[in-house]
Amino acid sequence: MSSKQPALLMDLGGTHIRLACASAEGDFENWKKYKINNFQSLKSIVESYKSEFGVAEFSKLLLASARWPEDGSFQYKTYGGDHILDIDVSGLATPFTVLNDYQATAYGLIGQGLESCLCLDRAGDFGGVKNQNLCIAGIGTGVGHAFVIQAGQDNLLPQVLCTFGGHFDVVLSSYISQEMIDLAKAHFAESRDLVLEDFVSSRGLKLLCAMYLNEDFRMMSDDYVIEIISKNMVVREAVSTHFSALIGLHCQMLVLVSACYGGVVLTGGLFEILMAHHLFDAQSFRKAFVGNHVGIVDKTLRSISLYKTSDEDTALYGLSYIAEREG
Repeated sequence: MSSKQPALLMDLGGTHIRLACASAEGDFENWKKYKINNFQSLKSIVESYKSEFGVAEFSKLLLASARWPEDGSFQYKTYGGDHILDIDVSGLATPFTVLNDYQATAYGLIGQGLESCLCLDRAGDFGGVKNQNLCIAGIGTGVGHAFVIQAGQDNLLPQVLCTFGGHFDVVLSSYISQEMIDLAKAHFAESRDLVLEDFVSSRGLKLLCAMYLNEDFRMMSDDYVIEIISKNMVVREAVSTHFSALIGLHCQMLVLVSACYGGVVLTGGLFEILMAHHLFDAQSFRKAFVGNHVGIVDKTLRSISLYKTSDEDTALYGLSYIAEREG
């Protein structure tokens, strides 16, 4: 890969975009983070980056995005729905590769290894089904996930699978009451069914705050919501345990349908904020994650350890990993 024309790596989140140039052995350099609402288009972001780091052209572009392209293009609506970023890459560089953001994170974990993660809750060996497959769950403006499926043969690379984020139907449970469902329907006046993403995401956190504080937080920033939660110890404990349990319930569903029993890896912008403010409760997660199941399922879930990505740029590492293999 020419040093004059590096591959440009872009990780597009709900509120910010991170950019870097791929370097040797799956690494990157010239890291920069921009607030999306300050720009009208992806092209303008790339031009700002080129100007700041003195890069004339790129050999290729790799983009990790929570949005799925439809008919080869997509619009990117940011936090609150008040800003649409124009995603038009014509004239920027070719080839242009688009991945789901958690696909990219999965490739980053393949390149860095599970040992690069921080273990939040190391499970014991209770028996059950074992493998090395990983379930990656991202908690942010929305939710997403990807699965790393180990090939089982030394000469084959692991496979990454990715499906639509949190689009599980919502059912009544110990953690999702009829009151929450009714409030969610009132808050999310959209012509679609409620899905689990409405409860396990930034929207879900604001929904819990609305339920416990009887206020509307829909248009408030995540940082503001966290500040409100942190000021009230009763609400802090209630929201922390409840939201952590919802994440556990979500991950249980992911693991049981994917057969990923080698570990759950949590990531995402909102999850990092929760961790920074000590608002994630691993015990509440574990209780909901394990649930109450028949023997072999119970043993399997109890034997799965919980991790978090230790670097917010795991997706960029994944894009660099792919760029290196593309040549």
